[in-house]
Amino acid sequence: MYAVVNTGGKQYKVQQGEILRVEKISGDVGSPVTFDRVLMFSDGETVSIGQPVLEDVAVEGHIVEQGKARKIIVFKYKRRKRYRRTQGHRQQFTAVQIDSIGTKQPGAKETPIKADEPKPEVKKVETEPEAKKVEAKEAAPKKEAVKKSEAKQEVPKETETKQAAAEETDAEKPESKAAAKKTEAKQEVPKETETKQAAAEETVTEKPESKAAAKKTEAKQAAPRKSEAKKAAAEETVTEKPESKAAAKKTETKQAAAEETVAEKPESKAAATKKAVPQEKDET
Repeated sequence: MYAVVNTGGKQYKVQQGEILRVEKISGDVGSPVTFDRVLMFSDGETVSIGQPVLEDVAVEGHIVEQGKARKIIVFKYKRRKRYRRTQGHRQQFTAVQIDSIGTKQPGAKETPIKADEPKPEVKKVETEPEAKKVEAKEAAPKKEAVKKSEAKQEVPKETETKQAAAEETDAEKPESKAAAKKTEAKQEVPKETETKQAAAEETVTEKPESKAAAKKTEAKQAAPRKSEAKKAAAEETVTEKPESKAAAKKTETKQAAAEETVAEKPESKAAATKKAVPQEKDET
């Protein structure tokens, strides 16, 4: 006898008395487990296949162990990106021992509540605190109205005091006018001194400007003098030019005469040798 059950997204072939490792199921060791999603069941003679599940067959067992599987290494790598990640993982599992494979036991249906049964009592909420709150709210506006009326009565008193102060200031005005005139006279005296100081500062600032103007005028006067000197030097050079031309001609004539003498010298040597040769013959 065997059956094929579906649990944890996987299918397992189970037999009675077998210990099966499945995906983690919540529960303590020894607690019962029922696999109701049976896909196929065989009793040794007949085989029944569900479409997709057999509703009248169930597999029962109990938890033997809650543990973790062997560690695996999860390594991630991306080339040329300097990306490497290493991580370990241990998958949790539940070991279940199969006790029986058979038909489901019909479960007890829930009995609905009848009308004759007494309904649960609903606790009444006391309404006294709410009444107290309403009374407090009614009393608060009365107090605010009293305060507003008192404030209105105080406002006329303040206006009377302002009027009395204004009358006193009117009586004191003649004295204040005389004092104001004295203060104006005192203020005018410093103003005159300030104007004198400003005039003196202007004269001081004008002095450097006058010096600069004087330097500019001197430079302008010196400029024509320099131009006159340049013109005189140019005239002198112009007058000297004819003399230099005559001297140049003389030097050229001298050079030509020297060249002619140099050309005549070889001819004179040849004539001298010819004359010397007949004299030797005569002597012989």
